[in-house]
Amino acid sequence: MNCEWSGQVKFHPWVGENFWNAPRKVLLLGDSHYGDGDAFEGFTQDVIKYFCFEKKKRLRFFTGIIWTLFGDSENLEDKFGKVAFYNYVQELMSATRVRPSRADYEAAQKPLIEVLEKLSPDFMVTFGKEMTWHFPEISEHPDWKLDIAGERHEVWKNVFVVGNRVIPVYSLPHPCGNKFNMSVYFRYFHEQGLALKGTVKE
Repeated sequence: MNCEWSGQVKFHPWVGENFWNAPRKVLLLGDSHYGDGDAFEGFTQDVIKYFCFEKKKRLRFFTGIIWTLFGDSENLEDKFGKVAFYNYVQELMSATRVRPSRADYEAAQKPLIEVLEKLSPDFMVTFGKEMTWHFPEISEHPDWKLDIAGERHEVWKNVFVVGNRVIPVYSLPHPCGNKFNMSVYFRYFHEQGLALKGTVKE
């Protein structure tokens, strides 16, 4: 199934070829792209193909987000074929240390709603908490801080209501930060019945 995107979605989501018939449709949400080239609609697809399928040295970000749900990062091409990935901010940052502005985050809200409406995921996992402070007002904020394995490993649970759909959102630290532990988070999703594959090592 191919989605038609409006012009506000500048970086089209990566949608794996088996996303639509997966047991659970999962949208993985990153913060932003960076680079010194031109932004174009296929930017996300090219990034994933290069860093996950072609380049021998993998990026910690991508291995981390996949490990969280699958329990390992082997055969990334197969695993990315079962999920969708989208970056929230729709402007290209000039470097890794350049953070999106408040205006960038606010402009990203309507495109995200469109992505949620069209992909209709069963749940979404976000990586990096800063963007969650700028989510659209369609999100609800119950007492949603959950501690697992102590304070260094937190899951923030949120809920998006899009049309008649209620979409759980699990927000984790950035995979490149020192508060991110792939094995701990995989255990959490496994225990919640949300992991896509793998077993928990005792």
